[in-house]
Amino acid sequence: MQQDVKIDNLEALIKRVKPFLRRYLEEHDVDVRDSGLFKCINPKHNDKNPSCGIVPDSNGEQFNCFSCGAKGDILTAAHFLENKPINGQGFITENVMYIAEKYNVPFSTVELTPEELRLRDTYRAYEDAGDIISEWQPLEYITKRKWPVSLCRELKIGTVKSYDEFISKMNARGYETQFIEEIDLNRNIFNNGMLVFSVKDEKGRIVGFSARDMSHSKESKRAKFINTSSKCPIYSKGVILYGMDIGRHNQPPLYIFEGYPDYVTAYKHGIKNVCAIGGTALTRDHIDLIKQLGISDIILALDGDDAGQNRTESLLDQYFGGDETLKIRILKLANIKEESDPDEYIEKYGPEAFKVLPMLTPFQWRMDRFNYDAKPQDICDTMIQFIISDPNEVHREVMAKELSEKTGIRLKTVLKQVDKMINAEEAQKDGVVQTKIRQLISELQTNRTDPATLLESTADELRQFQSEAQEDKNSSTEVISFIDSVRSVFSDRKPGLQGWRTGYDSLDKSLSGIPKEDAMITFAGDANVGKTGFMFELALRLAKHNDNILVLFMSIDDSRQQAIARLVAMEAGLRINQVSHPIQNIKTDEDKKKLEHGWSVIRKLVDENRFSLKDNSHGNTLDFAEGWIRWAKEAHPGREICFFLDNFHKLGDEAGKEERIRFKHASSRIHSMKNKLHFTAICTMELRKFIGGGSQRPSLQDISESKQMEYDNNLIGMVYSDLHAKRDESKIHWPDMVNDEIVKKPIFEIDIQKNKISEFKGTFYYKFSPEHSKFYESTSEEVAEFRQEFDKAMKQVKDKKFPDSGNNPFMSGSVESV
Repeated sequence: MQQDVKIDNLEALIKRVKPFLRRYLEEHDVDVRDSGLFKCINPKHNDKNPSCGIVPDSNGEQFNCFSCGAKGDILTAAHFLENKPINGQGFITENVMYIAEKYNVPFSTVELTPEELRLRDTYRAYEDAGDIISEWQPLEYITKRKWPVSLCRELKIGTVKSYDEFISKMNARGYETQFIEEIDLNRNIFNNGMLVFSVKDEKGRIVGFSARDMSHSKESKRAKFINTSSKCPIYSKGVILYGMDIGRHNQPPLYIFEGYPDYVTAYKHGIKNVCAIGGTALTRDHIDLIKQLGISDIILALDGDDAGQNRTESLLDQYFGGDETLKIRILKLANIKEESDPDEYIEKYGPEAFKVLPMLTPFQWRMDRFNYDAKPQDICDTMIQFIISDPNEVHREVMAKELSEKTGIRLKTVLKQVDKMINAEEAQKDGVVQTKIRQLISELQTNRTDPATLLESTADELRQFQSEAQEDKNSSTEVISFIDSVRSVFSDRKPGLQGWRTGYDSLDKSLSGIPKEDAMITFAGDANVGKTGFMFELALRLAKHNDNILVLFMSIDDSRQQAIARLVAMEAGLRINQVSHPIQNIKTDEDKKKLEHGWSVIRKLVDENRFSLKDNSHGNTLDFAEGWIRWAKEAHPGREICFFLDNFHKLGDEAGKEERIRFKHASSRIHSMKNKLHFTAICTMELRKFIGGGSQRPSLQDISESKQMEYDNNLIGMVYSDLHAKRDESKIHWPDMVNDEIVKKPIFEIDIQKNKISEFKGTFYYKFSPEHSKFYESTSEEVAEFRQEFDKAMKQVKDKKFPDSGNNPFMSGSVESV
């Protein structure tokens, strides 16, 4: 075998290879301009314009990027472009020597020690073994996995016809049989019953193998996987993360999977920012490796079954609690067949669905593990321990708020307990306060001192004491920490709509879509103005335009039968009575096709778990609603929940109480529920009085308990229809043809009077067709033209109906209103 060498005079050789920088760049297809400028070669910098250049005063030996700050010499360039090592022994043998030999630069060498030489030979042998197994694929097995042969060869996954043939091929490449066995290339792994995975280190070198028994079943007594043992001098399972050589260059974030098949399936579907533990426990060495590679954004995506979730909990407790250097999130996978691990989920639903699965912070994930009937004090006992492990005060406060909403225990109480447990001195401070209070009570009972003077004196002492205790919380450090936390949230936001798409362009653009969680939206207006119809239209659009949504519609006003008729009519473009009485009202084949299409779409949305509907017969209280939402989140953990309530003022909660109290409590309850269960609530509300006559439009003050509603809602739209309010005196309507007659139809207005979702304040206009329960987006300019269009349309209809009548007043050139 060829002996590898190391360099006798390293610094002198580095100096001699540096002048070849420009030539090296050009040989790797880097377009270097005459001025020396070129697009940055740092893999983490997506340089659109040449921001990098050869430093003029460096004799062509140094480059510098003026945008990202990357700089270095030819060896740094080799690290960026060819993943050559930049430190350690590999820097000498794989980088410096490689460049020197490439450009025929002579150097003095000495032979490697026997230990160093054996190590190099082991690396080479493992590379050759990986090549050999990738030549032969167990087609039946990989076909079941839906892994193409080309993918397996790329990742060096395969098998051998027999161990003897494997040894023969290795011998042909120059390796002695004894050496092969000594470095643990054994027959337990290399045989035709095993699917063998080549395991690489973070540098891309094969350092071991993991073999999966292809005939393994639940009844099997032998192990499912067999791994390279510690006999191999280059393999350490507790340090290696499968796929990290690729994953490190495709993050952030970095997904951590449980098994090798999870990684392979993800890679097949183009998800490359992943690595896998490989069926072992995640170790401290794994965490150290992640940090050494500069990775700070991690998503734990272990299996959704009980074993996988228990492992996740263990990892959080052992390694990730209180580590500010790592941003940790947990992917929420369902504990149901064919969806409980990434491999199955990605294969079933595709990579895009996988990427939008809900992700929880460690705190949220741990709190989500409690059963619905868990006692608040038990939840607090566990979760407060979790909170105090985080050194970031901003994070602690956010978690305390979530815990308060989950348990119903006051935020002030939770924060106080957290503070006590974080700092033992807090207990002493609380003791001081309690002592002062007891002293005050005693003095008030026994002394004749003026009580007001005594109270003021004690209050001053307490204020001084609390001021000293609050110094850290009121410092600039706390504010800076909060700013950094907010900046991180904003930086992670992707361009485009932040919420769900409705298909109403102006609404989507103005609000950036309907918020996906923790939002309460209300549309308030007179009874029978069209709110219910708009709610059904909006719900249907959300279900159709967003694959990962589950719309839950709680209809108190309409029965489920009436609601279904509305939905089918909307989708089919038919009148509601054509859906509810098809024998009488469906006359043409075209309408039959429309009707069939409408039923098919609604049924499909329900079947795909994107829409569900309950009415008054199922329940009309928020207790029922919360139970339904909790069931939906447990049954469909991958879905984002949007809950519709029509009508808020007809809820049956606290039926015996005064309306003012009922409405106030119901609003607060929905506000708390959406924050606790992380869904979006969209409600309709009625006004305290009818808005009609004059030019009056509804305002926030027209809602019962308007101050409470205003506080609880993220967005409130006041609904108005001029035709509904003023009838024949209406000036705002739109013309439509019904049975060869022109009729006035309502313009449905939504005036956004409170908006904490976006900066938009203004009015949305929709042409409303009541018999179809259909809303068509319009503009203020179109609305202004509708009256004139109505008058013109009326004249055209009369002219068409009486073309030969000399007495027809509509034959003249003038336009008259009818």
